[in-house]
Amino acid sequence: MAVLGNRVIKSIQRGNTGKGGTGGTVTINAVDTAKTIINVSVATGRHRKIEGTDYAYSTSIGASVVLTDSTTITIQNGVYDTSSGTGITFTVPTVTYEVVEYE
Repeated sequence: MAVLGNRVIKSIQRGNTGKGGTGGTVTINAVDTAKTIINVSVATGRHRKIEGTDYAYSTSIGASVVLTDSTTITIQNGVYDTSSGTGITFTVPTVTYEVVEYE
């Protein structure tokens, strides 16, 4: 039986998603939100644009994650330039989550 202090862990759900780039939701098994925490790790994405030598930049893209209700994790992506063209690369942030419900 896993415990944290005097709290017994009822369930753990883990997963990852590339929705950090577009935002969205992930469905999980139902939990009691009053007894649940969510641990998150975000592998930062990157947006890079190079046009000639006078206009170049690179930005990191993060994401935020919220346990919206008993069966939904909502992911909101960071703000980034959505333009396209020559020399543009985009790496989607990967969100890894762990939902821990206690007794």
